Amino acid sequence: MAEQATVETRSKHMEAREAQRVLPRLLMIGESAVLAQASTYFPREPLEQPIPVITGYYQPEGGGEPRPNYAGTIDPWQQRVDRMRGKLYNRFAEAVKDSAGQVFTKEPVISEDTPQKLKDFFEDANGAGASLHTFALSRLQTAAAEGIDYVLVDYPPAPVPGQVLTESEESRLGVRPTWKVYSPGSVLEVEPEMFRGNLRAKLVRLMETVEVEDGKWGKRCIEQVRVLYPGDGDANSANRYARFEVWRKPVKENGEEGEWKDAAIYEEGVLTRQVDIPFVAFPTSISEEYGQFDSPPPMGDLAWKVIGHARKRSTLDNSQHMVGFPFLYWAGIEEDSAKQQLANGLGSSRVLAGPKESSLTHTEPQGTAWESVERSITRLEQEMDIL
Repeated sequence: MAEQATVETRSKHMEAREAQRVLPRLLMIGESAVLAQASTYFPREPLEQPIPVITGYYQPEGGGEPRPNYAGTIDPWQQRVDRMRGKLYNRFAEAVKDSAGQVFTKEPVISEDTPQKLKDFFEDANGAGASLHTFALSRLQTAAAEGIDYVLVDYPPAPVPGQVLTESEESRLGVRPTWKVYSPGSVLEVEPEMFRGNLRAKLVRLMETVEVEDGKWGKRCIEQVRVLYPGDGDANSANRYARFEVWRKPVKENGEEGEWKDAAIYEEGVLTRQVDIPFVAFPTSISEEYGQFDSPPPMGDLAWKVIGHARKRSTLDNSQHMVGFPFLYWAGIEEDSAKQQLANGLGSSRVLAGPKESSLTHTEPQGTAWESVERSITRLEQEMDIL
Protein backbone atom coordinates (compact mmCIF):
# COMPACT_ATOMS: atom_id res chain seq x y z
CA MET A 1 0.00 0.00 0.00
CA ALA A 2 1.37 3.42 -1.00
CA GLU A 3 2.29 5.80 1.78
CA GLN A 4 -0.33 8.51 2.27
CA ALA A 5 0.72 12.00 1.16
CA THR A 6 1.14 14.72 3.78
CA VAL A 7 1.61 18.48 3.60
CA GLU A 8 5.38 18.05 3.00
CA THR A 9 5.01 15.47 0.23
CA ARG A 10 6.36 16.74 -3.05
CA SER A 11 3.92 16.54 -5.98
CA LYS A 12 4.68 13.83 -8.55
CA HIS A 13 5.51 16.41 -11.20
CA MET A 14 7.89 18.29 -8.91
CA GLU A 15 9.44 15.00 -7.79
CA ALA A 16 10.25 14.09 -11.39
CA ARG A 17 11.58 17.58 -12.10
CA GLU A 18 13.70 17.55 -8.95
CA ALA A 19 15.42 14.37 -10.13
CA GLN A 20 16.56 16.31 -13.22
CA ARG A 21 17.89 19.20 -11.14
CA VAL A 22 20.04 17.29 -8.65
CA LEU A 23 23.13 16.95 -10.86
CA PRO A 24 23.11 20.55 -12.17
CA ARG A 25 22.76 21.75 -8.56
CA LEU A 26 25.72 19.63 -7.40
CA LEU A 27 27.89 20.86 -10.26
CA MET A 28 27.12 24.48 -9.35
CA ILE A 29 28.18 23.81 -5.76
CA GLY A 30 31.43 22.28 -6.98
CA GLU A 31 33.62 19.22 -7.09
CA SER A 32 33.29 18.40 -3.38
CA ALA A 33 29.50 18.11 -3.69
CA VAL A 34 29.79 15.81 -6.73
CA LEU A 35 32.35 13.53 -5.07
CA ALA A 36 30.18 13.37 -1.95
CA GLN A 37 27.72 11.51 -4.21
CA ALA A 38 30.46 9.40 -5.84
CA SER A 39 28.60 6.15 -5.22
CA THR A 40 25.83 7.47 -7.52
CA TYR A 41 27.89 8.99 -10.32
CA PHE A 42 31.05 6.86 -10.11
CA PRO A 43 29.81 3.42 -8.97
CA ARG A 44 32.09 0.73 -7.61
CA GLU A 45 33.46 -1.69 -10.20
CA PRO A 46 33.19 -5.46 -9.54
CA LEU A 47 36.95 -5.71 -8.87
CA GLU A 48 36.96 -2.75 -6.46
CA GLN A 49 35.77 -4.61 -3.38
CA PRO A 50 37.48 -3.78 -0.03
CA ILE A 51 40.66 -5.78 0.58
CA PRO A 52 41.44 -6.88 4.16
CA VAL A 53 44.89 -5.96 5.50
CA ILE A 54 46.63 -8.90 7.25
CA THR A 55 49.52 -7.96 9.57
CA GLY A 56 50.36 -11.49 10.67
CA TYR A 57 48.97 -14.73 12.07
CA TYR A 58 48.29 -16.06 15.53
CA GLN A 59 47.75 -19.49 16.94
CA PRO A 60 44.26 -19.86 18.46
CA GLU A 61 43.90 -21.37 21.89
CA GLY A 62 43.27 -25.06 21.70
CA GLY A 63 45.29 -25.45 18.52
CA GLY A 64 44.10 -25.56 14.96
CA GLU A 65 45.08 -23.62 11.86
CA PRO A 66 46.77 -20.21 12.35
CA ARG A 67 44.38 -17.29 12.00
CA PRO A 68 45.16 -13.89 10.46
CA ASN A 69 45.39 -10.61 12.34
CA TYR A 70 43.31 -8.02 10.49
CA ALA A 71 44.16 -4.31 10.61
CA GLY A 72 41.30 -2.77 8.68
CA THR A 73 40.78 -2.78 4.93
CA ILE A 74 42.03 -1.08 1.79
CA ASP A 75 39.22 0.25 -0.41
CA PRO A 76 40.35 0.53 -4.08
CA TRP A 77 37.15 2.38 -5.01
CA GLN A 78 37.68 5.04 -2.33
CA GLN A 79 41.29 5.41 -3.44
CA ARG A 80 40.09 5.97 -7.01
CA VAL A 81 37.61 8.61 -5.83
CA ASP A 82 40.33 10.36 -3.78
CA ARG A 83 42.55 10.54 -6.87
CA MET A 84 39.74 12.37 -8.71
CA ARG A 85 39.99 15.43 -6.46
CA GLY A 86 41.14 18.54 -8.27
CA LYS A 87 40.51 17.03 -11.71
CA LEU A 88 36.80 17.73 -12.41
CA TYR A 89 36.46 19.55 -15.74
CA ASN A 90 33.37 21.48 -14.68
CA ARG A 91 32.45 23.08 -17.99
CA PHE A 92 28.80 23.15 -16.85
CA ALA A 93 29.37 25.67 -14.04
CA GLU A 94 31.56 27.76 -16.35
CA ALA A 95 28.84 27.82 -19.03
CA VAL A 96 26.15 28.84 -16.53
CA LYS A 97 28.22 31.69 -15.10
CA ASP A 98 29.31 32.85 -18.56
CA SER A 99 25.76 32.92 -19.94
CA ALA A 100 24.39 34.78 -16.92
CA GLY A 101 27.32 37.16 -16.79
CA GLN A 102 26.82 38.24 -20.40
CA VAL A 103 23.36 39.55 -19.52
CA PHE A 104 24.60 41.51 -16.50
CA THR A 105 27.89 42.87 -17.78
CA LYS A 106 26.87 46.36 -16.65
CA GLU A 107 24.75 47.51 -13.74
CA PRO A 108 21.56 49.39 -14.61
CA VAL A 109 21.71 53.18 -14.50
CA ILE A 110 18.94 54.74 -12.40
CA SER A 111 17.64 58.07 -13.67
CA GLU A 112 17.40 61.02 -11.32
CA ASP A 113 13.61 61.27 -11.61
CA THR A 114 13.11 57.69 -10.35
CA PRO A 115 10.85 57.61 -7.25
CA GLN A 116 12.74 57.18 -3.99
CA LYS A 117 10.85 53.97 -3.22
CA LEU A 118 12.24 52.36 -6.37
CA LYS A 119 15.73 53.70 -5.66
CA ASP A 120 15.62 52.07 -2.23
CA PHE A 121 14.44 48.84 -3.80
CA PHE A 122 17.24 48.86 -6.40
CA GLU A 123 19.77 49.21 -3.58
CA ASP A 124 18.20 46.54 -1.35
CA ALA A 125 15.93 44.08 -3.19
CA ASN A 126 15.76 41.32 -0.59
CA GLY A 127 15.89 43.25 2.67
CA ALA A 128 19.38 41.91 3.36
CA GLY A 129 21.44 44.43 1.41
CA ALA A 130 21.58 42.77 -2.02
CA SER A 131 21.23 45.23 -4.88
CA LEU A 132 18.78 44.48 -7.67
CA HIS A 133 21.72 43.82 -10.01
CA THR A 134 23.26 41.21 -7.68
CA PHE A 135 19.87 39.73 -6.84
CA ALA A 136 18.84 39.34 -10.49
CA LEU A 137 22.23 37.85 -11.46
CA SER A 138 21.84 35.15 -8.80
CA ARG A 139 18.31 34.34 -10.00
CA LEU A 140 19.47 34.04 -13.60
CA GLN A 141 22.37 31.75 -12.62
CA THR A 142 20.01 29.42 -10.76
CA ALA A 143 17.55 29.44 -13.66
CA ALA A 144 20.31 28.74 -16.20
CA ALA A 145 21.47 25.76 -14.11
CA GLU A 146 18.18 24.28 -12.86
CA GLY A 147 15.69 25.73 -15.35
CA ILE A 148 13.87 28.07 -13.00
CA ASP A 149 14.07 30.09 -9.80
CA TYR A 150 11.33 31.43 -7.53
CA VAL A 151 10.72 34.55 -5.45
CA LEU A 152 7.95 35.28 -2.97
CA VAL A 153 7.10 38.94 -2.46
CA ASP A 154 7.01 38.79 1.31
CA TYR A 155 4.82 41.46 2.85
CA PRO A 156 5.45 42.70 6.42
CA PRO A 157 3.04 41.31 9.02
CA ALA A 158 0.32 43.60 10.29
CA PRO A 159 0.26 44.61 13.98
CA VAL A 160 -3.14 42.93 14.27
CA PRO A 161 -3.36 39.35 12.91
CA GLY A 162 -5.62 39.19 9.87
CA GLN A 163 -5.36 42.90 9.22
CA VAL A 164 -3.97 44.15 5.87
CA LEU A 165 -1.60 47.13 5.91
CA THR A 166 -2.32 49.95 3.51
CA GLU A 167 0.45 51.76 1.64
CA SER A 168 0.23 54.73 3.99
CA GLU A 169 0.49 52.45 7.03
CA GLU A 170 3.55 50.71 5.54
CA SER A 171 5.13 54.13 4.97
CA ARG A 172 4.32 55.25 8.53
CA LEU A 173 5.74 52.06 10.06
CA GLY A 174 8.83 52.20 7.84
CA VAL A 175 8.33 48.73 6.39
CA ARG A 176 8.04 47.46 2.82
CA PRO A 177 7.69 44.18 0.94
CA THR A 178 10.90 42.24 0.27
CA TRP A 179 11.79 39.49 -2.20
CA LYS A 180 12.34 36.16 -0.52
CA VAL A 181 14.11 33.50 -2.63
CA TYR A 182 12.92 29.88 -2.77
CA SER A 183 15.24 27.53 -4.60
CA PRO A 184 13.59 25.02 -6.99
CA GLY A 185 14.36 22.22 -4.53
CA SER A 186 12.28 23.89 -1.80
CA VAL A 187 9.12 24.19 -3.93
CA LEU A 188 6.95 21.17 -3.14
CA GLU A 189 4.04 22.04 -5.43
CA VAL A 190 2.66 24.77 -7.65
CA GLU A 191 -0.86 24.07 -8.88
CA PRO A 192 -1.90 26.46 -11.69
CA GLU A 193 -5.40 27.61 -12.64
CA MET A 194 -7.02 30.00 -15.11
CA PHE A 195 -8.51 33.02 -13.33
CA ARG A 196 -10.21 35.80 -15.26
CA GLY A 197 -8.34 34.85 -18.43
CA ASN A 198 -4.88 34.63 -16.85
CA LEU A 199 -2.85 31.73 -15.49
CA ARG A 200 -2.10 32.05 -11.81
CA ALA A 201 -1.07 29.82 -8.91
CA LYS A 202 -4.03 28.12 -7.25
CA LEU A 203 -1.88 26.50 -4.56
CA VAL A 204 1.78 26.84 -3.57
CA ARG A 205 3.57 24.69 -1.00
CA LEU A 206 7.07 25.68 0.12
CA MET A 207 9.52 23.87 2.40
CA GLU A 208 11.31 26.17 4.83
CA THR A 209 13.99 25.72 7.47
CA VAL A 210 13.73 28.04 10.46
CA GLU A 211 15.76 28.45 13.61
CA VAL A 212 13.98 28.07 16.95
CA GLU A 213 15.12 28.24 20.55
CA ASP A 214 16.37 25.05 22.17
CA GLY A 215 16.51 25.67 25.91
CA LYS A 216 17.80 28.89 27.41
CA TRP A 217 20.91 29.25 25.25
CA GLY A 218 20.66 26.78 22.39
CA LYS A 219 19.26 27.03 18.89
CA ARG A 220 18.11 24.34 16.52
CA CYS A 221 16.72 24.20 13.01
CA ILE A 222 13.34 22.72 12.17
CA GLU A 223 11.40 22.28 8.95
CA GLN A 224 8.03 23.83 8.25
CA VAL A 225 5.78 24.04 5.21
CA ARG A 226 4.29 27.32 4.04
CA VAL A 227 1.05 26.91 2.08
CA LEU A 228 -0.22 29.83 -0.02
CA TYR A 229 -3.74 30.36 -1.37
CA PRO A 230 -5.03 33.11 -3.69
CA GLY A 231 -7.99 35.29 -2.87
CA ASP A 232 -11.32 35.15 -4.65
CA GLY A 233 -11.43 38.90 -5.35
CA ASP A 234 -14.86 39.36 -3.79
CA ALA A 235 -14.91 42.57 -1.76
CA ASN A 236 -17.46 41.07 0.63
CA SER A 237 -15.62 37.78 1.09
CA ALA A 238 -13.43 36.84 4.04
CA ASN A 239 -11.05 35.27 1.52
CA ARG A 240 -10.76 38.37 -0.66
CA TYR A 241 -6.96 38.54 -0.43
CA ALA A 242 -4.21 35.93 -0.75
CA ARG A 243 -3.54 34.11 2.52
CA PHE A 244 -1.01 31.71 4.02
CA GLU A 245 -0.70 28.80 6.44
CA VAL A 246 2.43 27.52 8.19
CA TRP A 247 2.43 23.82 9.05
CA ARG A 248 4.75 22.18 11.58
CA LYS A 249 5.21 18.74 13.02
CA PRO A 250 4.02 18.27 16.61
CA VAL A 251 6.51 18.38 19.48
CA LYS A 252 6.49 15.43 21.87
CA GLU A 253 6.79 15.70 25.64
CA ASN A 254 10.50 14.82 25.47
CA GLY A 255 11.10 17.71 23.05
CA GLU A 256 11.48 15.56 19.94
CA GLU A 257 9.54 16.30 16.76
CA GLY A 258 6.67 14.07 15.73
CA GLU A 259 5.77 12.98 12.21
CA TRP A 260 4.42 14.95 9.28
CA LYS A 261 1.23 12.89 9.22
CA ASP A 262 0.34 14.56 12.52
CA ALA A 263 1.31 18.08 11.41
CA ALA A 264 -0.98 21.00 12.24
CA ILE A 265 -1.29 24.68 11.37
CA TYR A 266 1.18 26.68 13.46
CA GLU A 267 0.37 30.11 11.99
CA GLU A 268 -2.03 31.57 9.42
CA GLY A 269 -3.11 34.92 8.12
CA VAL A 270 -3.53 37.31 5.20
CA LEU A 271 -0.48 37.35 2.94
CA THR A 272 -1.01 40.58 1.00
CA ARG A 273 -3.59 43.09 -0.10
CA GLN A 274 -3.44 41.50 -3.55
CA VAL A 275 -5.80 38.83 -4.83
CA ASP A 276 -3.15 36.65 -6.52
CA ILE A 277 -0.33 34.93 -4.68
CA PRO A 278 2.75 37.17 -5.10
CA PHE A 279 4.86 34.18 -6.10
CA VAL A 280 7.11 34.99 -9.07
CA ALA A 281 8.89 32.42 -11.24
CA PHE A 282 11.97 33.05 -13.38
CA PRO A 283 11.87 30.22 -15.99
CA THR A 284 14.11 29.66 -18.98
CA SER A 285 11.15 28.21 -20.94
CA ILE A 286 7.35 28.08 -20.65
CA SER A 287 5.53 24.83 -19.91
CA GLU A 288 2.27 24.08 -21.74
CA GLU A 289 0.64 22.67 -18.59
CA TYR A 290 2.27 24.74 -15.84
CA GLY A 291 3.03 27.94 -17.75
CA GLN A 292 5.73 30.08 -16.17
CA PHE A 293 5.82 27.95 -13.01
CA ASP A 294 7.80 25.07 -14.50
CA SER A 295 10.87 24.67 -16.70
CA PRO A 296 13.42 21.83 -17.12
CA PRO A 297 17.18 22.38 -16.76
CA PRO A 298 18.24 23.81 -20.16
CA MET A 299 21.78 22.36 -20.04
CA GLY A 300 21.10 18.93 -18.58
CA ASP A 301 22.96 17.20 -21.43
CA LEU A 302 26.07 19.25 -20.69
CA ALA A 303 25.88 18.27 -17.01
CA TRP A 304 25.95 14.57 -17.91
CA LYS A 305 28.84 15.13 -20.33
CA VAL A 306 30.82 16.52 -17.39
CA ILE A 307 30.16 13.27 -15.51
CA GLY A 308 31.06 11.19 -18.58
CA HIS A 309 34.32 13.12 -18.91
CA ALA A 310 35.10 12.58 -15.22
CA ARG A 311 34.48 8.83 -15.55
CA LYS A 312 36.86 8.51 -18.49
CA ARG A 313 39.43 10.66 -16.72
CA SER A 314 39.10 8.48 -13.64
CA THR A 315 39.51 5.30 -15.69
CA LEU A 316 42.68 6.62 -17.30
CA ASP A 317 44.16 7.89 -14.03
CA ASN A 318 43.37 4.64 -12.26
CA SER A 319 44.97 2.57 -15.03
CA GLN A 320 48.09 4.69 -15.05
CA HIS A 321 48.31 4.51 -11.27
CA MET A 322 47.99 0.72 -11.22
CA VAL A 323 50.25 -0.28 -14.14
CA GLY A 324 51.85 2.92 -15.32
CA PHE A 325 55.33 2.17 -13.93
CA PRO A 326 57.90 -0.37 -15.17
CA PHE A 327 58.35 -3.53 -13.11
CA LEU A 328 61.09 -6.14 -12.99
CA TYR A 329 60.60 -9.40 -14.87
CA TRP A 330 63.13 -12.18 -14.09
CA ALA A 331 62.76 -15.38 -16.07
CA GLY A 332 64.64 -18.66 -15.76
CA ILE A 333 65.54 -18.47 -12.06
CA GLU A 334 64.24 -20.35 -9.04
CA GLU A 335 61.78 -18.43 -6.89
CA ASP A 336 63.70 -18.87 -3.63
CA SER A 337 66.94 -17.60 -5.18
CA ALA A 338 65.19 -14.54 -6.64
CA LYS A 339 63.52 -13.70 -3.33
CA GLN A 340 66.82 -13.99 -1.46
CA GLN A 341 68.66 -11.66 -3.84
CA LEU A 342 65.85 -9.10 -3.96
CA ALA A 343 65.29 -9.11 -0.21
CA ASN A 344 67.46 -5.99 0.30
CA GLY A 345 66.03 -4.08 -2.64
CA LEU A 346 67.45 -2.87 -5.95
CA GLY A 347 69.92 -0.15 -6.80
CA SER A 348 72.97 0.85 -8.81
CA SER A 349 75.29 -0.78 -6.26
CA ARG A 350 73.56 -4.17 -6.31
CA VAL A 351 74.39 -7.15 -8.50
CA LEU A 352 71.91 -9.92 -9.36
CA ALA A 353 73.14 -13.32 -10.46
CA GLY A 354 71.21 -16.10 -12.15
CA PRO A 355 71.69 -19.16 -14.33
CA LYS A 356 73.11 -18.70 -17.81
CA GLU A 357 69.71 -19.25 -19.42
CA SER A 358 67.92 -16.70 -17.18
CA SER A 359 66.95 -13.21 -18.36
CA LEU A 360 66.23 -10.00 -16.46
CA THR A 361 64.15 -7.25 -18.10
CA HIS A 362 61.83 -4.36 -17.31
CA THR A 363 58.24 -4.61 -18.45
CA GLU A 364 56.03 -1.57 -18.97
CA PRO A 365 52.67 -1.03 -20.68
CA GLN A 366 52.43 0.40 -24.16
CA GLY A 367 50.72 3.77 -24.52
CA THR A 368 48.49 2.99 -27.49
CA ALA A 369 45.46 2.08 -25.35
CA TRP A 370 45.92 5.16 -23.16
CA GLU A 371 46.24 7.37 -26.20
CA SER A 372 42.85 6.13 -27.38
CA VAL A 373 41.26 7.07 -24.04
CA GLU A 374 43.00 10.45 -24.08
CA ARG A 375 41.66 11.16 -27.58
CA SER A 376 38.16 10.26 -26.37
CA ILE A 377 38.54 12.64 -23.41
CA THR A 378 39.69 15.42 -25.74
CA ARG A 379 36.66 14.87 -27.99
CA LEU A 380 34.36 15.13 -24.97
CA GLU A 381 35.98 18.41 -23.97
CA GLN A 382 35.46 19.75 -27.49
CA GLU A 383 31.80 18.69 -27.46
CA MET A 384 31.28 20.45 -24.11
CA ASP A 385 32.89 23.62 -25.42
CA ILE A 386 30.52 23.57 -28.41
CA LEU A 387 27.47 23.14 -26.16
